[in-house]
Amino acid sequence: MKMTRLKITVKTALLILLIMLPLKGQINQEELLEKFKNMTLEEILSEEVSIASHAPTPVREAPGIITVIKRDDIVNSGARDLEDLLNLLVPGFNFLTSEYGAVGASVRGIWAYEGKFLLLIDGTEMNEEGYSSVIFGNHFLLENIERIEIIRGPGSVMYGGYAGLGVINIITKSADNIRNTYAGFLYGQFLKKYSQRNVFWGIARKYEELDFSFTGYFGEGILGEGDFHPYLSPDSTINSNTAHTDPLNLNLKLNYKNLSITGIYDRYKMNSEFPVSFDNFSLSARQKMDITDELSLLLRLNFNYQIPWKLKHTGQLLTENRVIDTSFANNKIFRRFNPSLTINYNLNNKLILTGGFEKRWSKVTASPVNGYYELPLLNPETPDLATDILYAQVFANIENVNLTVGGRFEDSDKFGKSFVPRIAVTKVFGNLNLKAMFSQSYRTPSGRYYSTKLKPERGFNYEFEAGYQFGASSFITVNYFNFFYRNLIVISRDSLLQDSKYINSEKLGSRGVEIEYRRDSKLLDVRFNLGFYDIYENPGQLYAVPEETGMTLGNPKYKINLLFYYRPFNDITVSPGITYMGKRYGYVSGIIDMNNPFTVQENVLKTFNADFILNFTVNVENFLTDGLNLTAGIRNVLNRDTWYIQAFPGYLAPVPAETFNAFIRLNYEWFWD
Repeated sequence: MKMTRLKITVKTALLILLIMLPLKGQINQEELLEKFKNMTLEEILSEEVSIASHAPTPVREAPGIITVIKRDDIVNSGARDLEDLLNLLVPGFNFLTSEYGAVGASVRGIWAYEGKFLLLIDGTEMNEEGYSSVIFGNHFLLENIERIEIIRGPGSVMYGGYAGLGVINIITKSADNIRNTYAGFLYGQFLKKYSQRNVFWGIARKYEELDFSFTGYFGEGILGEGDFHPYLSPDSTINSNTAHTDPLNLNLKLNYKNLSITGIYDRYKMNSEFPVSFDNFSLSARQKMDITDELSLLLRLNFNYQIPWKLKHTGQLLTENRVIDTSFANNKIFRRFNPSLTINYNLNNKLILTGGFEKRWSKVTASPVNGYYELPLLNPETPDLATDILYAQVFANIENVNLTVGGRFEDSDKFGKSFVPRIAVTKVFGNLNLKAMFSQSYRTPSGRYYSTKLKPERGFNYEFEAGYQFGASSFITVNYFNFFYRNLIVISRDSLLQDSKYINSEKLGSRGVEIEYRRDSKLLDVRFNLGFYDIYENPGQLYAVPEETGMTLGNPKYKINLLFYYRPFNDITVSPGITYMGKRYGYVSGIIDMNNPFTVQENVLKTFNADFILNFTVNVENFLTDGLNLTAGIRNVLNRDTWYIQAFPGYLAPVPAETFNAFIRLNYEWFWD
């Protein structure tokens, strides 16, 4: 069966390439593509971003800790999906596992899986509504992405509750940066079995004032090649072929004058313990209206339909007295609709006033599977939630000092009223830039675990950044962060047979330092980043490592990445890289209380020593023929053991992650009339 699937995938990819080659005419590089490809570091730093505020602002002046990743970095880094890219190019990100082997992100030492950071694709929210999480692992592939903007830090004033620890906005390819059509495939191979086999494509056309693009991918992958050990039976193993992933993504964008419509369908399947699937359909429309040269309105309509964490598990537990049926299912539909209106007044970029109104309706319904225990809603009597939102922000340039002051007011029909403020001061002194920022974050419970018995989560965040540009080729930033949470909403599970649930933790704090260095030149580019965190104010020892002050489960206290992009020829880039991370800790097995066989009496903790990972990538443009691009590489050259460690004592042993992995990616681009 597996060999058949491999043949079908490879044949499909080869067929696409064979069809394209005869169609290829003369390819003339568009000016816009050349502009983005050959941008200097100075131009990149001067380029405006909108992720930190609705007002476009240069990166060095933007009121946030910002990382911008462009297409060249995506290709040359050797990353294959969003998890790879964040691991390599963004300090503060680590990847752990939760229930059923799902891979999630930890940000600055805090488990962010539980609705604490927001993922956007072309401005559309992609967090699944069951746990409010974002699932990684051969998910959110990179072939159709043009650019990524990231806030490392809170964005709740602008984006709401999911943006407490960060915001990632993925901008996919469109008619402005597609050579009309492209297609290709990626194949990866562990030492004994395949790692990924994915097919991707994109097509775009312009007709006077109308343009459209359609991009997509599908495939399958395996998280790791190592043996998976059951939590309570560390001497036995389960073949890690079960750590399987199947992504599918379709993205259609239409633009007519100032009207934009985007439809995204994202389906993701995983199988670490038993099969789980996620279906997410989003439809959004944006209409921009320029009232005057200074005043504009932006009307948005967003609709989201999800079936996350869909599973059906048949099982039995044998005890001394009887056999207990442990079969259970989860089949819930989430619907969300939210219109919004944003008003923007821009007076010569010296005074920018931004304000808006948003309404959110969300509803969840359960569809029990006959003969299976349906995982319960915490609040089945009132499964709907309505929230009114007002936000406002003032950006003022006063004697070349940028001052941003804003706030967000929410009125929830179940959780009442809240207000979160934001203030930021940024200043550029020639080659030096400084930033000082304070903001709060606020999140109400949502999803399957929405319950009025929980208190809303509130964060208090302080950030400082200094950046310096060395001439036209090098730039370094150093930032300090201090996050403090009250009533943190976290996952808890007390016994093997108990459903996981959300609870409020009293408080938790994280502080640390991050460094980013970038050097661009014609022959050699350098990318360096370092992230360090220290946990404090943790009275309940949430996610803490026993007898290790300042650490959380699964997270190294520090991590360093160093990448080089060497160009011996114009069309060839050689990219070696190294990742070094400190030691980590994780629970690997447990001891059962014999008086109660469903309760773990003691968890067994293991130390995962500090280690380094070597990677090597070669990228060749116009390989054999014009428009055909080849990327080949080896991840984890030294075949070090890597693991996804569970972020909390949830009775799941570490899941095998990537060992030695060779991959090849072919991408063919061409024009057609």
